[in-house]
Amino acid sequence: MIKLPRLFVLSKNGLIDYLDLILDSNMAQTKTYLRWCRGFGPELDAKKRIQSRGFEPLPTGWFLYYQNSKNKNPTKCTYCTMSDKSIDEQIVNLYAKFSKYADRLFYIQYSFDQSKVDLIEYTIKDSNKQNIVGHIPKLDIKLFQFINGEFISVEISNLISPMDEKRMPVCNRKGTGNELRYLESYDYSEILDIYAQRYLLSNILRECKGYACDIDHIGFLDDELIIIESKSKDPANKKLKRDGDFNNSSNWYFGWDWRRFAHYMELYYNTGINTVYLIEELDDQKNRKVVGYKSLQLSEILKQSSWGEGGDTNNIPYDAFNDFLTL
Repeated sequence: MIKLPRLFVLSKNGLIDYLDLILDSNMAQTKTYLRWCRGFGPELDAKKRIQSRGFEPLPTGWFLYYQNSKNKNPTKCTYCTMSDKSIDEQIVNLYAKFSKYADRLFYIQYSFDQSKVDLIEYTIKDSNKQNIVGHIPKLDIKLFQFINGEFISVEISNLISPMDEKRMPVCNRKGTGNELRYLESYDYSEILDIYAQRYLLSNILRECKGYACDIDHIGFLDDELIIIESKSKDPANKKLKRDGDFNNSSNWYFGWDWRRFAHYMELYYNTGINTVYLIEELDDQKNRKVVGYKSLQLSEILKQSSWGEGGDTNNIPYDAFNDFLTL
């Protein structure tokens, strides 16, 4: 029996180390791990910018698609939020809307005292690629299920027991340990929330078979409840000509992954909640300098988009987007 450390104070750097461990040890592909690492900062930045535009955020969650083949049931959609916020009337109303789409809905309220941190066992691989028992910070959680318009306190088994099991992923470490160091410039609470999201997927649901689709941002903008999907990218087909100018912007476009596009379209038809596709526009992939912010509502994207190569993306003309923020 491995003796766990006594309660201790967890610094910001320590929390980042544990976030890296839980992320890296649960993802098999290096490119997937690096993509997640790069995405946290821009998403946090986008949240601050849209709030400066008057956006009032609500806790975000995950749509979880997990089968229960033992009962020969088709794949069910479960919606689950992991948040330190208490349930209020706005969250109840939001869940009432999502109940028109998701089959089961849960809310996990977590608490964490960085001055009195406890650890739990978490299987990782050592330098010899052998499974060993490691540790990660424990989050104290309360689980609620939304049933008939009300939140009811339930056990964690209510969430995971109907889901098919899979072999627990324990992946080789891929990073240098420095991939997330840039998060040091963000608040402790922001890093903790990222850790909480991975705690849900990579710890609570580690042995559950299925896939997850997250919501980047959800809340009120100009008194309308909307979802905001934020991405950092430069326009495709933007080319530098010999004279030093770029080709006409009428040739440029932004792509949107078809699976997420279809997901938000289905949400819109079931709940009436519109999605705004927000682009943090970069000058190019090398310099990655932010040159503007563009946005377009899903209802407009439906009119403007065309199929990408292979049919896996929607191509949306650059000129169809509106300016969302000025620099």
